[in-house]
Order: sequence, then C-alpha cells, then structure tokens
Amino acid sequence: MDIVYFIKALVKRKWILIGIPTIAIVCALVFTKDFKRLYKSTAQLSTGFTVNEQVKLTDERFNVYEADIKFSNVIETLISTKVIGLLSYKLMIHDLEQGVLPFRQIEDQDKKTEIYNKIDLDETRVILQNHLDSMRLLTSFNTEEKEILELLKLYRYNHASISEMLFVNRVKRTDYIEIQFFSENPELSAFVVNNLCYEFLRYYKSLWSERSNETVQTFANLVEQKRRELNEKEEALRAFKSSQGVLNVEAESTSQIEQIANYESSLSEARRNSQALLLSIEDINNRLGNLSSGNRGLLASSSTNSDILTLREQINALNKEYISEGAEDQQLLERINNLRNQLYAKLEEANGYTTFDGEEQLSKADLINKKRNLETELAISRDNVRALESKLLDLRSSVGSYASKEARVATLERDLALASQEYLGAQEKYNTALNVNLASNHNIRQTLEGQPAVEPESSKRLITTALSGVTSFILCVMIVIFLEYIDVSVKTPANFKKFLKSDVIGVTNKLNQKDLNLENLFNDKSRKNENKDLFRDLIRKVRFEIENSGKKVILFTSTSPGAGKTTIIKTLAQTLSIGKKRVLIIDTNFSNNSLTRDMEGRPVLGTRSSEVDLVKLIELIRPSHLQNIDILGCDQGDFSPSEIFPELNFFSRLKDISSQYDYIFLEGAAMNQFTDSKELAQYVEGIVLIFSADKVIKAWDKESISFLEKQGSRFIGSILNKINIENIN
Repeated sequence: MDIVYFIKALVKRKWILIGIPTIAIVCALVFTKDFKRLYKSTAQLSTGFTVNEQVKLTDERFNVYEADIKFSNVIETLISTKVIGLLSYKLMIHDLEQGVLPFRQIEDQDKKTEIYNKIDLDETRVILQNHLDSMRLLTSFNTEEKEILELLKLYRYNHASISEMLFVNRVKRTDYIEIQFFSENPELSAFVVNNLCYEFLRYYKSLWSERSNETVQTFANLVEQKRRELNEKEEALRAFKSSQGVLNVEAESTSQIEQIANYESSLSEARRNSQALLLSIEDINNRLGNLSSGNRGLLASSSTNSDILTLREQINALNKEYISEGAEDQQLLERINNLRNQLYAKLEEANGYTTFDGEEQLSKADLINKKRNLETELAISRDNVRALESKLLDLRSSVGSYASKEARVATLERDLALASQEYLGAQEKYNTALNVNLASNHNIRQTLEGQPAVEPESSKRLITTALSGVTSFILCVMIVIFLEYIDVSVKTPANFKKFLKSDVIGVTNKLNQKDLNLENLFNDKSRKNENKDLFRDLIRKVRFEIENSGKKVILFTSTSPGAGKTTIIKTLAQTLSIGKKRVLIIDTNFSNNSLTRDMEGRPVLGTRSSEVDLVKLIELIRPSHLQNIDILGCDQGDFSPSEIFPELNFFSRLKDISSQYDYIFLEGAAMNQFTDSKELAQYVEGIVLIFSADKVIKAWDKESISFLEKQGSRFIGSILNKINIENIN
C-alpha cells in the first residue's frame, strides 16, 4: 500500500474526518463555558544540590545522577500526604479563625449536612493546631478525627483537592524547584505556596535532624564498642606478661643468649686451664720419679699449711659466687686473683724459698709442694667447669621457653594493633558524621515567596477547544489508516497483480445488485449514474479481451463463493448480445444455481440426468428474457460434473451445437471448496478467474490460482470484481 491509497481512503471518509472533530469542538465549547478563571501564585525553593557553596568535608565530586535523585526525593516529599496534610490543617485553621476573612465559603447545601452541623468548630481548631504543632496526621480510625477529615473535604482542603491544583517541578537545568497553585482566590493561592514551603522545610529539617542524630548515635555506639575491645586486648597482653614475669621478651631473650656466649667462653678457658694443670702435674710426677731417693723435701709448718687451706677455701667460695652472679663482677674477680697470689706466696713460704728462678732451684720438697698447689688449682678449675656447665644448662632451657612466650606475645600484640586500628577507624567515622551534622545540615531555602496575583489566568478555552478538534481529527486519521493497514484484502488491481503470473484482463467496480437491471444498464444513455456508467465501460473492456482471446467455450470460475461470477457472466453476455452475438449460458454451478434462477432456465442438469437423456438435454435449452441469450439450467445439490455426466459425453454433444452460438459460457463452482471447475477445465477452450477485491488471498486461493496458471493457453486471465470506485486507478 502506498501513500496515495491512504490519501484516497481518507478522502473516502472525509465526512467522518470532518464530523467527529466538529462534534468534539462543540462539546469542548459546551463543557468549558462554566470554566472559572483561576489565580496563580508561584514560589521557588533553592536546593543547593548543583552548587558548591556549602562547606565540603570530603573530596566528593558533583554527580548529575545523584542530583536528579535528590530533586525527585524533594519533589515527592513536597507533594507527600504528610506535607500537604499539614498544609490543609493550616488552611482549615485559618478559615475557622474568628475575625479573619476565610479563603473559602462552603455552599448552603453543604452547611445542611450532618457532618457540618454535628462537628464543634472550636474543638476542631484546637485538634488541628495540636496535630500541626506535633506534625501528626489525622486518622480515620478515630471517629472525631474522621469527622474533621470530612470537614476538610467539604472545604476542598483535603489532599486530593489540593493536589489537583498544585504543580511542583524542577526548573529545567537549574537548582530551583518551582511550586505553583491555582485557585479562585489570589490570597489563597499565595497562602498555599508559601505555607507549603514552610511546612516542607519544617518537616524536612526534623527528618534531617532525626536521621543525622541516628547516624551520629550509631557511630558513637560503634566507637564505644571498639574502645571496650581495645581495652580487653590491652588487659590480655598485660596479664600474660605479668603471669610469665617478663616485661620485654625480646630483650630478655637477647640478654640470655649473650650470657650463654660469655659462659661458653669462660667454660672453654676453664677447660683449657684444667688441661694445662693436668699436664703440669704429670710433668712434676715424672720429675719426682727421676730424683734420688735421698732428696727429701722439707715439710711445711702446721701454721703455713693451715693458711694454705684457708686461702683455698676462700678462693673456692668466691669463685662459686663469681660464677653464680654471671661471671661479670670485676671486683670479685680481682679479690680471687689476690687470694691466689697469696696462696702462691704461702706455698713458697712452706718450701723455705721466697723466690725461684728456674727448675734447678727446686728440690723434691719443692716439687711436691708445687704438685699440691697444682692439684689445688686443678680442683678449683674443675669446680669452676662444673659450675659453668650447670649454669649453661639452666640458661639453655630458659631460652627454649622464651620462643613459645614470644609467639604468644606476638599474637596478643597483633590483636591489640588490629583492635587499635578498628578503634581509630570508628573514631574517624564518628568525627566525620558529627562534622557533617554540624556543618552540612541542609541547604534548601525558599528564594521566592508567592504573591497574590493581580489578574486571573486565562481560561484557555479557545486553546482547549482547538486542541480537542485537532486531537480528534488526528485520532480519526490514525484510526482510518490503522484500519486500512490491518485490512489485508486485495482492494486494488496493483495488489492483485502481485499474486499473479498471468494477466488481469479486466476490472469491474462494485455495483449494487438492486440497481442491476441488464436492459436499463446498457440501454440508458443518460450517464447520470457514475457507478453504473463505470461498470458498463469496464465490462466492455472485458468483452474486448474475450473477443480477442479467440476462445469460444469459456468457463468462468472463482476461488471462493461470492466473487460475482453470475453478474459478470450475465453482463458480459448482454454486451455481446448487443453486438448481435448469440450466447449460450450453461449453469454448471451445482452448489449455487443462481444463473438458472435469475435467467429463468429449466433445471435439467442434475442427479436425474442419464446417458440416454444427455442427447435430449440439448433440446431442453431455452431462450432467456434477454435477446440472443439462451440458458441451460441445473439443479442445486451435492454432486459434481463427473458424477452426472458419465464419461462426459455431454461435452462431445456440446461441440455439435457450438456452431449455433458465437460464445458458450459455463459457470463453475468455487475452486477452494469444490472440484467442479477442475473437472470442467479440460473440456473448455478458455478459463477466466473472477476474484472479489474485498477478499483476502489465502493459501487455498494461491493453490487454486496456481492450478489455473498451469493450464497454459486455456487460462485467459483474471477479472478483479467489486472494486471500490476510488481504488480503480
């Protein structure tokens, strides 16, 4: 379908397209005649969502999406039941005040209602004021408050009435929110927008404060919890160190390792000293064995021996004390060395010598005394070695226990560090929330107060009327186009040709059957009826194609019933008869013998026909009421040509009489439902398909058309019938 087709469809329905918009305009004028001219008042709020004037506590950048969400939240809060409810209470209180001109007066009929007469206005004002101060809404569960809600409805101060004339929106690409209200009273309009801003800011501040306090309190609780956890970790570490008797495990462990190194060095030196003493004693024993038996040493006096024994005991005692204290006391070491020197002196004194310069001065007694001295030193050295080994064993065992202590201390210190970090993080969040609560608050301000309008707004009656007409016209156009678009019937010759490989030999327009009078159709030369005149001209074009086809015996068929075969055959025969052509019409449409009925033919073809009677059937052809046109009728029933014409000898007999006629037209049944036309197709010279333009080409139709196109030269072409005049071209 092209645009020209749609334009023709619109032109065809021009009266609908003119009538409906006209009715809409008239209705709009009637409905808007009582429109009241309203007064508008406007207020503005600055949100601060898109500016950076406030104190910034973070490096957060401006986010357009978040700003849009904030604007939407504020607008929804402005028109919420809570804010508008508080505004309605304020309006009602104003109108109930004594000595104040009310914004609205209720109608006399409303004053007669039960609610108005029953309610106490003074008590109502008090209740509304209490709810306004506490920012609480009335509830319908309370009988008294429910009556107040009904009173608000009478005054048109309820939520629905206010919202109907209230318009809140963001001024495009700005930081402002615009509030507009329309009413019959300019003072009322200004009062509504200004007090709506006031109640919104009051409610928004309380809501903001409540949320901020909740946030601060949440972080305060978190800080307190983290502080308790930190104290628990510190106490656990202190208790462990106290129970183990350590202050610094790492320092004490390092000190123990250093002591072990010192003791190991002292033990090595003591072992070397003991080994040297053993060698010296062995050397003295060897020398004593070499001395003569006459040499005898001198015996030490008893006092000297007593001193020697005393000195040895002192040296042993001091040596044990020096080792037990860690072998680090230098004064004690000096005392031990002095006692050793005294011991050496006593040993020399016991031998009777004060000094000796070499071995040649030593006597046997000297060697014996020296051996004793060496044995004494060896005993002292061995005691020193045993003491050092015992101390080393204790130190090594204590160092092993420090490893497990150090691991436990490390775990406790790590838990303490983590708890300290969490505490500092919670403290930081708490400080941030506190700073935001103190510094940010909210930046919404009323920047424009609503003023009472001097003049009312235009009623826009003319615009509304024009808009209703234009809208109804566009709607009608869209409906017409939509209906034409979903209508998939053929409609036009161009659409029909898309489904055919063969030619379209003619088209005919739709004709009212009541006006179809064949004699008047072709005898009336006045050309006053455009529809009839066009049909007559188009039939003549079809006649021309039939005459040029060279076919004499022609079968007219269709794919579905109601295509108009009977009309085409009758009018085509009529136009041929006018040209002095003799036409025989044979009705073989056993499903609908309309030709037999219309042309008053005798129903001789049917179930009672027999092979014997076939020859005589030709004699039953009778003339119709139209000149030069004869008719051979048939019965209507459920049978086909092959069933009533055995071996189809009828058609061989038909050839015998064909010389008496110029054309023989046969009407076949619809091909989609019956096989009649297919059975007759092989016995005729030509076939013409008649298709109705108001039908849809379906799969059955395509199958039937394909059968006809396979008949080759016998298929003369198609006639598209019942086309609307506007679709002919």
